[in-house]
Amino acid sequence: MVKVELLNSELAVEECYRAVASPEVGAIDMFIGTVRNSTKGKRVSHLFFEAYPQMAVAEMTKIADYALAEWQL
Repeated sequence: MVKVELLNSELAVEECYRAVASPEVGAIDMFIGTVRNSTKGKRVSHLFFEAYPQMAVAEMTKIADYALAEWQL
């Protein structure tokens, strides 16, 4: 079963890890980015990401479904 969702809150990394960890999975790779304090001489305090939620979830679900089928997870 694939679970894809967009959050407006901090991601619970350990919870995500537990959701996908199993003996059949050879590796779990996560990228966790941070905001640098400046870019091009200007102060950076936060980032804002925008998405069309229905499309984003639909596309991420397609990718997850493909991965599950391709590697029989």
